Amino acid sequence: MDTTRSGREELEGYAGNGTVRWQVLLHRFTGEAVGKHESYGRPPRRLPQLVGIVPGSAQDPTKPVVLGVIDTSGSLSNRDLQLIAAELEKLAGLYKVIVVQCDARIRDVSPHRGRIKQICGRGSTDLRPPLTRRFLQRHRADVVVYFTDGFGPAPKRRPVRPVIWCLAAGGQRPAPYGRAVWMHHGI
Repeated sequence: MDTTRSGREELEGYAGNGTVRWQVLLHRFTGEAVGKHESYGRPPRRLPQLVGIVPGSAQDPTKPVVLGVIDTSGSLSNRDLQLIAAELEKLAGLYKVIVVQCDARIRDVSPHRGRIKQICGRGSTDLRPPLTRRFLQRHRADVVVYFTDGFGPAPKRRPVRPVIWCLAAGGQRPAPYGRAVWMHHGI
């Protein structure tokens, strides 16, 4: 990895496709499988003559918002960061993703716009800043997916949004709340 004086590093290489089945995993937290709901204003597929009496199916125009937090501390390897970038790319195909880069403090917040090429931070680890009530409410996330190795302080109390800890190989669950999944290195 190339390090510049600004604390930014170019993410070298590419890990391919993500392996986590996000739509299945996040269905419970986002309350939607394919974004459909019943509507009396749409004709039912099998009984179109009963429009207004029997509900039809309509697509939800908005996608749930996922806060994808990347632990950019020095304990994560280039390979881990490549895997995280691949998982975020897969997530962004299904949901609206806001990417947060954080080591001991929040370094960058931006909507996901394609492949992540630059990482900000690489200092020590503190998992708490992106999980504060104020930060989560400001970004209106439906769920937080925190990509980390889990080695750092996490909030003692459950945050106001559901958390999924997406852990690097050899990582540990940083808190008793939330759901833990592991990324696979075998891509």
